Amino acid sequence: MPTATEHHSRATSLRLAGDMMGAVENYKQVIALVPDSATTWNELGTALRSLGRFDEAVDCFRRALVLKPHLADAYRNLALGEQLSADGSELASIAALADAADLPIEERSAAAFALGKALDDAGRFDEAFAAYERANSMYRAARVAAGDWFDAAGLSRQVDEIIAAFTPGFFAKVAGWGTRSEVPVFIVGMPRSGTSLVEQIAASHSRVSGAGELLHIGRMYGDFGPPSDGHGPELRWEETVIRRAAGGHLQRLREIGSGAERVIDKMPDNVLYLGLVATLYPQARIIFCRRDPRDIALSCFFQKFTPGMLGFSYDLADCGRRQLQIDRLIEHWRRVLPLPILEVNYEKLVADFDGESQKLVSFLGLEWEPTCLEFHRTQRTVATASSWQVRQPLYDRSVERWRNYERHLEPLLRALSSADDSSDQSAVDDADRTLQNEVIAALSAAAEQYQAGDLDRAETLYREVLEKVPQHPETLHWLGVIAGIRGRHQDAVKLIGRSIVISPVRPDAHFDLGYALQQLGRQGEAEAAFCNALTLRPDYPAALATLGSMLLAGGRVEEAVGYFRKLVAAEPDDAAGHFDLASCLRRLGDVQGSLDSLRLAVSLAPEFQSGWNDLGLTYLSLESWDDAEECFRRVLAIEPGSSRAVQQLAYVQQKKLARIRG
Repeated sequence: MPTATEHHSRATSLRLAGDMMGAVENYKQVIALVPDSATTWNELGTALRSLGRFDEAVDCFRRALVLKPHLADAYRNLALGEQLSADGSELASIAALADAADLPIEERSAAAFALGKALDDAGRFDEAFAAYERANSMYRAARVAAGDWFDAAGLSRQVDEIIAAFTPGFFAKVAGWGTRSEVPVFIVGMPRSGTSLVEQIAASHSRVSGAGELLHIGRMYGDFGPPSDGHGPELRWEETVIRRAAGGHLQRLREIGSGAERVIDKMPDNVLYLGLVATLYPQARIIFCRRDPRDIALSCFFQKFTPGMLGFSYDLADCGRRQLQIDRLIEHWRRVLPLPILEVNYEKLVADFDGESQKLVSFLGLEWEPTCLEFHRTQRTVATASSWQVRQPLYDRSVERWRNYERHLEPLLRALSSADDSSDQSAVDDADRTLQNEVIAALSAAAEQYQAGDLDRAETLYREVLEKVPQHPETLHWLGVIAGIRGRHQDAVKLIGRSIVISPVRPDAHFDLGYALQQLGRQGEAEAAFCNALTLRPDYPAALATLGSMLLAGGRVEEAVGYFRKLVAAEPDDAAGHFDLASCLRRLGDVQGSLDSLRLAVSLAPEFQSGWNDLGLTYLSLESWDDAEECFRRVLAIEPGSSRAVQQLAYVQQKKLARIRG
């Protein structure tokens, strides 16, 4: 019987993968075993909220607070659903948590954000802003201490590079490279610009699936790198590579969308990667979400996002600076992007909901369905910060919300205006910039020593970084990797685990955590860690291979087949992947499938001894003696002293001789 820890790991993995129903069931299993786990009650509430089961979610958050009265995140979750009163004793309790110096910064800042939301709901706007300003200030300081801050100048350079690289000439060159499909739809823009609402309206159509905020395109762009370089760390800007990448990604979209005619990826930051999108999918549709930038900035400033994400949101001036760069990039895409584009203005959508919704559905190439107007009744998972709002009927109180806070917006307005000092676009001061440069240089030097095999020197350099930035996630991760290499797997789990708490969106960290847990025999937790890595990067070859092998060793052959199929789809030239797939298929009795995979494995790696041996054994089972003989001779050519191959060859020859005599 699975333990509470194993159920919890599985629930977390399922939640990250978007399977909230599965997550709910596993969280309930944890509670059945450990009924006084306040954090599990809180997590169960979060999953239920994503499913629109708000009454149950509120009960869970309340239960969590009974068990652990200082669980600030439970208060924040109640506040997000407008379940806190600004007049009750709860407000005093939340304020006390925000002041509690002995609590972790995550808890203190969560309390401060909850306080701001309750006061905002009560119309006490000046008090609300003071709470939000404090929440953002303390959380931003903690992020800077962890080496994570918004680099406005860096974003400006990135936008310059994108504009220079993706020109009409570039798109003329790559025309026809990708896969012609109308399935992919991308909703992009600034966070909190109405992307969740637009997705929910569209996903209320019977032929549309809303996939939420997927990380696939950003990961893929990271593998390709800028097209000006010709190739990136993993992939080349070549027609065959682009088409293969498009095919694999489209297959994942179809799986996520369960065969829907349109599948929406609403990751706002895909606005940075639309050059790749247009190359992959010359028939993709792009929806730009626009909203008054003052309302966008406030909405971002009032949210506590996943650690490591949206670092600009904790400073109003940074919100403005990022808005300017995204606007600049959108204008470029409007000029050069060879794709159909629809711009949805949030204020217009609220003012003319019927008309704008029909325009949206028409843009998708679909017939109108009135259910799109009942978007708040649509049953689907919404895991973003808007999970509560998109389940409410349309309201207009978020339009011009900024006017309630106008007296506090000078930094934002200055950043949005031409009066902002463009020579100093970052809110990070000189000392922070100096520290950032020192950390980058030290990390580069440590990486060089690690790659050269000098683990002692690499560890020393990483520890020097940790002295300057004690919560630096990348440094903690690599110290954990080094500990694992040296056999200190418990230390590896602790260090990499700390890294993930600070920055949970790096698939390599989850993979390395899984490996360390595996070495300690903690198989259930290891499996969950590998699943988390694949949630963040679905085509992660090492995670697919490792998880497939783990499941195969545990007798879960059918599940293993699924991962190995994904592996060879992601890495079609991986001979070992085809070999492992063949092993699974053979155990399931699919001899022909196993034979095909083994043939492919040895064609990709002609010196693959194990591949030739298993291929020979498969031919033996089919009594194909000539083919079996050829395989075992290939084994002997690779390893002349293989006694097993000699025996198998002798057996084949006996069978052939018997056939002749018979």
